[in-house]
Amino acid sequence: MVKSKMNFVLYGVGEIGTRLFNVLELKEGVQCVGAVDIDPEKCGNDIGILSGAEEVGVIVKDDIEKVLEDSDPDLVFHTTASHLGEVERQIKEMLNNRLNVISSCEEMAYPAYSSPKLAKDFDKMAEANNVSVLGTGINPGFLMDTLPMVLTGVSQEVEKIKVNRRIDAAKRREPFQKKIGSGLTVDSFANQKDIGHVGLPESMSLIASAVGWSLDGINIGEPEPITAEKTIITDYLTVKSGQVSGLTQTAEGKKGEVTVIELNFTASLNNEEEFDEIVIEGVPQINQKISPSINGDIGTVSMLANLAPHVVNSSAGLITMKDVVSLTFFRGLRSTE
Repeated sequence: MVKSKMNFVLYGVGEIGTRLFNVLELKEGVQCVGAVDIDPEKCGNDIGILSGAEEVGVIVKDDIEKVLEDSDPDLVFHTTASHLGEVERQIKEMLNNRLNVISSCEEMAYPAYSSPKLAKDFDKMAEANNVSVLGTGINPGFLMDTLPMVLTGVSQEVEKIKVNRRIDAAKRREPFQKKIGSGLTVDSFANQKDIGHVGLPESMSLIASAVGWSLDGINIGEPEPITAEKTIITDYLTVKSGQVSGLTQTAEGKKGEVTVIELNFTASLNNEEEFDEIVIEGVPQINQKISPSINGDIGTVSMLANLAPHVVNSSAGLITMKDVVSLTFFRGLRSTE
């Protein structure tokens, strides 16, 4: 039976989580019944107050089990971390408690890439508990994977897919500005392990799966720093001339020696030219450009909120955005030999 009303829990009440709460508060038939965060400064506080809204009587707790003692949610919005290793325990705990999950974890967009075994575990656990789990967001989740693979729906032949995302990071939240290295020296940028975009190989794998390509290799380039030509002041940082203002990064998917998927990501402060561009070489040639680029924070929150009904009403198991848009195409041409 399709559910038209939904009780939800927020797991992670950082900026994305609180923005999401405010968006969901405007939705008909949707109610927050719990919130989880490990930050002691947030625990014990009303989620409405933390989100800059009115008190709603939902207190943030430090454990999902405590939330479930007095609530029966249909879905958990999970917005805590980017890597599977950081969220594995959290996802498994929710699935074991028979909870549908929609996560903004970048590597959850296509977990079979970095951890095939874990992806199978999630799928089996979700099926056994008759729930669904989806990883999505703006990128990965839409702009650099779902949108281009949907555009191939009008293609007779696809030879190459190229996606360029170029954004002004000054419009984004503080953690994102730091994630792209803003304010670092070039030398310190080179020594940082957690600098760069997370999700390019997941987007690549999602596209290849939808198009029906078996890639022989995925090459993820190292993030390259972009330096400020003059002092840049954002709401969170002051970046001096010569310091890092952002980065650019490229990923390539190959069949043999031929690059068939190319993803280019550029994010820097005060980037004057913003756009999201998709080029599909084939029949017909497709050139799609969105300018300015879509704000990632707004887009991520919107994707999570808008896809919640699909997750709650989906068949059980691990699903990806390919399943959400139900893409099944005939690909390739018959051999004439």
